[in-house]
Amino acid sequence: MELLDDFLSGDEVDDWDESSLNDKPVRIFYFYTHATSSIQKDLEILRSRHSVNDLSFPSREKWKIPFLFIEQLFFLIKNTFFENRYIIIVQSAGYHSLIPCIWAKPSGHKSIILVEDSDCVAFPSLGYGHFQNFLMKHFTRWSFQLVNAVVAGHKSMFLRDNAYAGTEQSRQGILNFIPNAPFEINVIPGGFDPSLFRINSSYMARRPLSFICISDSNSTPVLQKINGTDLVIELAKRFTRAIFTIVGGKKLKVSELPPNVKILDFVSRQDLPSQFNRHRFYIQLSITEGFPNALCEAMACGCVPVVSEVAGMPEIVQSFGGIAGKMDSNSIDEAVRDAVRKSERPGMSVEISRSVSKRYPLERRRRELLLLIENIA
Repeated sequence: MELLDDFLSGDEVDDWDESSLNDKPVRIFYFYTHATSSIQKDLEILRSRHSVNDLSFPSREKWKIPFLFIEQLFFLIKNTFFENRYIIIVQSAGYHSLIPCIWAKPSGHKSIILVEDSDCVAFPSLGYGHFQNFLMKHFTRWSFQLVNAVVAGHKSMFLRDNAYAGTEQSRQGILNFIPNAPFEINVIPGGFDPSLFRINSSYMARRPLSFICISDSNSTPVLQKINGTDLVIELAKRFTRAIFTIVGGKKLKVSELPPNVKILDFVSRQDLPSQFNRHRFYIQLSITEGFPNALCEAMACGCVPVVSEVAGMPEIVQSFGGIAGKMDSNSIDEAVRDAVRKSERPGMSVEISRSVSKRYPLERRRRELLLLIENIA
């Protein structure tokens, strides 16, 4: 897309004239596994100009998968039989993406996969990522070989060296596993609503050395390690004067939780800004990421970030926070100290909020998604 270079350089995107788009709507068939807030936002964007039929594929219980395949087939037969012009969009690659991509190919209709981070990686030592699972990697690979276009939140989801995760599993990305993949590459960052996520409390009024992290997948030790939640807990043990809030941490399985760690189960999107505005720092020490919206939302609320040097996070943070280059206590502790030093600069919180709000508003994602549909239809 023409805006790719602007995104990769971190520049702001100018306003655009939506009236330049084709007025004729496209019929879109949208497939996903479970409805996340990001999917809901994308569906709202697509429905603002096009007609969208969606179908979920809740495959956590594996015995249901054959029946879900049948449901997909009936859905496609019923809805596409009399349609001459339509596009198939699938959120992430996997079991649920293969039949829609196969369906589109011989009929000459276009298909798009909006990838998530798990589609792009393999961590065999952790049993994480589609490309380390024998059966899943074949469904994922076949889907990528059939699809017309792939949309990622960051360029690293196509190819990256992840030194933070260690040398054994450093090379990641779709093109690492499928070097000659025939699909069109698109990079469209995630976005957030700056009118919702914004500063509404003084940075100095927030509790000193207060850190917050968002992690809604903590049901297993592997997911805790992937999300870096285990590292946040270890950090809390070393920084006893600081307080740490883990949102989505009810399912954490740890032998001993430090007294300076507070666990919140679920916080709605409407209440999340107020949580961010109670803390001075946002921390995210993931082993792997794509484009983390929560990081942008926290920064928009004035939180100084502390992140791992993974995927799009350094580009989002720029010089506004601390970045841990290695997954060890020395590197993480220094990143925290660096963020604390920077936070003492007057007006730093406001600078952070303005910068991220200009670079990654939801309107930007809306623009680029609609332009992609326009170009591919």
